[in-house]
Amino acid sequence: MSVSDREYARHDCPHCGVVLDLLPKAKKRCPSCGREIFVKSGPDNRRYLLREDERAATEERWARQAPERHTTAWAAYQRATAEAVQAAGIQSGEGYLEVVGESYRLSALVTLVARYPGRRAVAALEREPSNPHDRNAIRVLIDGDDGAADLACD
Repeated sequence: MSVSDREYARHDCPHCGVVLDLLPKAKKRCPSCGREIFVKSGPDNRRYLLREDERAATEERWARQAPERHTTAWAAYQRATAEAVQAAGIQSGEGYLEVVGESYRLSALVTLVARYPGRRAVAALEREPSNPHDRNAIRVLIDGDDGAADLACD
C-alpha cells in the first residue's frame, strides 16, 4: 500500500470538528478555524489528523505498542511457515532449532519430500562463510548430497 492510498482515521479537523473536503497529506491549516493540523502515518497504515498537543502522546503510544505488534506478526509468520511445511509433508526432528530463510526454500523442501517418499532423510548443517548474502549462512545437506538436495540457506 503506497502512502497516497492510505485511509484516514478521521475526516474532520481535530480542533473544530469541521469535515474537511480535501484531506491533507502533510501539515496544513484548517480552512475553517485556521489552526494547524498535523498528519502522521500510524502503525496500522492509516493517516491520523492530530493537534500539536496530541502528537507526542500518540507517537509514544505507538512506540509502546510496537513490541506487541512485532511479537504478533512473528507468531503469525511462524504459524504460516509451520502450516506450509506440514502441508508439504515435511516433518521436523525431535529437537528445536530456530531457522530463518527456510520460507524461501519451500519449493526445494517439497522436492526433497518427493525425492525421498516414505522415508526419513538425514540433514547435515555446514557453515558457509563464502555465502555472498550472509557470512554466517548455514548450508543444509540432505543425506550427504550437495547436488539437487542442497539447500543453501542464507
